[in-house]
Amino acid sequence: RVQMPERAIHDVRIPTEGTLRSLRGSLLHNAHADSWPDYFDGPRYAHRVDALAREMFDRGKRATYIDLMLRPFIAFSKFYFFKLGFLQGTFGLMIAQKASYSVQLKYARLWQLAREQAK
Repeated sequence: RVQMPERAIHDVRIPTEGTLRSLRGSLLHNAHADSWPDYFDGPRYAHRVDALAREMFDRGKRATYIDLMLRPFIAFSKFYFFKLGFLQGTFGLMIAQKASYSVQLKYARLWQLAREQAK
């Protein structure tokens, strides 16, 4: 059993009681499988991107022009090449593209937060 709190994105808490064991198989995560193409245009996605950017901002992280230009490319490369997304064909390409898009939005929002604070 694990807990995934709402406030932190992708933050998993393991309860202290019980035994910690590794999974023997794969964990299939289908949180938005029914509406996958619409997920990236919806309010839930925008909220997650904003929450991630705000967490980074609160920790003192700031986005530079280099972040805005290079980080999406790095994210694409990570998912498509290093995590072998190219072996999954079109689906792997789409995942890498969406990862790149998410990173681009997150750093754009982080950049925007810094500009808002400077005003």
